Amino acid sequence: MKKTKSKKGVFFCGIDLSASPKHTGLCVLTMTEGKLKAIAKPIEGNFRAKEWTDESINCLVEFFKSKGIFEHPCNEIVLAIDVPFGWPTSFAEALENFRIGGSTGDKWGTRLGRQKLRFRQTDLFVWGKLRKSTLSVSTDRLGITAMAGAAIISELARRLRFSVDLSGANLSARRRIIEVYPIGSARSFLDSRRSSQPPKNSFARERMLLLRNFHGGAHARDALLCALTAKSYYDRQCYFPSELGREHQGQIKKEGWIWLPRTGGMAQTFLS
Repeated sequence: MKKTKSKKGVFFCGIDLSASPKHTGLCVLTMTEGKLKAIAKPIEGNFRAKEWTDESINCLVEFFKSKGIFEHPCNEIVLAIDVPFGWPTSFAEALENFRIGGSTGDKWGTRLGRQKLRFRQTDLFVWGKLRKSTLSVSTDRLGITAMAGAAIISELARRLRFSVDLSGANLSARRRIIEVYPIGSARSFLDSRRSSQPPKNSFARERMLLLRNFHGGAHARDALLCALTAKSYYDRQCYFPSELGREHQGQIKKEGWIWLPRTGGMAQTFLS
C-alpha cells in the first residue's frame, strides 16, 4: 500500500463497518483554513477479503497508517465507526442466567422485557431524538458485524494507541474512537427549516458542499458521514451520555454510546 507524505493537524476518520471487508467504507478528512479536505476520499470495497481475519484487520490498520496521519505525535485523530460497541446489559445478563425450560421472569415474556433485551440505552436515546429506530445488535443481523468490530477496535487501540470514548471522559486524548450512526447523523445534519440561505458556520457550509457533491456507493457515503460526525464530536456538537442522568452511566460504559450530532445545516436533497 502506497504511503503518503506525513501530515500534521487534526484528522477525522470514518469507517462504515460491514461484516464483509469488501463492503466496508473508509474516509479520512481534515479541516484546513476553514475548508474540509479529504486525505482519503470516501471509498468502499478496498479489501478483497470476504470476511474479517487477522490479515484483513491488518490491511485496515495499514490503510490508515499509509495516510501519514500518525507520523506526528501531536496530531489529534478522531475515528468514528458505524458499529455497536456493546450489547444491551439486560440481554447479556439474561443469557448468562438462561436455561431452557427454566424461569424467564418478565424479561422474555413481555413487550417491555423484550425491548430491554433488544435495545441499549443509547438506541432508545436516538429514537427519542429522531423517531428513527437503530438496528438491534442482539436480535438483528448486526451481531456478526459487532463481533468483528470488537476485534478491529481492540487492534486499533493496541497498535495505534487509540482510546475508546464511551462517556465523553476521553475528550482530551489525542486519539479517540467513537461509535456513530450515519443515518442518524444525516438526519441531524438536515436543516429542519429548509432555508435557502447557505449556512453561516464554516463547517456546516463545507459539510453541505461535500455531501451535495458526493458521488459513490452507500458504504462510501456512510463512511463520509462517519468522518463528518467525528468532526462534530471534536467540536463538542454531539449529545453527551450525561444527558441521560447518572443512573445510566454505568450501563452506558458497558453498552456503548452513539455520538449523535445536535445541529442541522445540510441540504434536504441529500436524503431525498
